[in-house]
Parts: sequence; C-alpha cells; structure tokens
Amino acid sequence: MEFLHTLYYQYPGMFHLYIGILGLLVGSFLNVVVYRLPVMMENEYRRDFLEYFTPDSPELKKEQPKFNLMTPRSRCPNCGHAKPVTDYTATAVDLENGTLTIDGAVDIHLAFRSIYNVY
Repeated sequence: MEFLHTLYYQYPGMFHLYIGILGLLVGSFLNVVVYRLPVMMENEYRRDFLEYFTPDSPELKKEQPKFNLMTPRSRCPNCGHAKPVTDYTATAVDLENGTLTIDGAVDIHLAFRSIYNVY
C-alpha cells in the first residue's frame, strides 16, 4: 500500500497510468470469465449432447474443421484456400550449434542462432 500512496502523491500521472493498466487487465480477465467462458462451455455442451443423443444429426455433419495453417491440407471453408505444398522442409534444427537440416540431407550453418522465417 505504501507504494501506491507514494506513487499517488509524488507521481500522479504514473499512478493514473498504473491504475488504468490494472483496470484493463482486470477487465480483460472478467470479459473472459463472465462472458466468453460460459458461451464456449454452452457450445461444447451442445456439441457433446448432439454427439451422444443424435450421432446422425445434420448439424454435426455441417460442422467442419477450422482452417489451420499448421494442419496439412487444411482448407478455408469459405474460399477453399489451402496451405501450399512446401518445396523444402526443415527436418532438424539445432540452435546450440547453429545448424539447420533441410529434407534430412542438406545442412546449413546459421549466421544467427535463431529460426527466423523457417517454417
């Protein structure tokens, strides 16, 4: 409490900034807990209910997996865009030694020990 008291009297601008950021953090948490979490739980309950009681439900059949760039051959349900097939694949990355192996055959020594733009 001493910290807030000192901050309030000596640096009122910083105090208001601190309280504003704290309010944003608490508000964001409450948004998730009060609004979004019950909606997500209700959707999951509804899907589980349909799977258990009506496995042949048309509502379950029209539900498609979401577009995910990490999943091979995933497609956007709206436009059909798919992740392109890669020409080369990073099969091993050793950041301690600074090496990257392409398709299990070609070793590349990295100038910087990071994998920026390697996917």
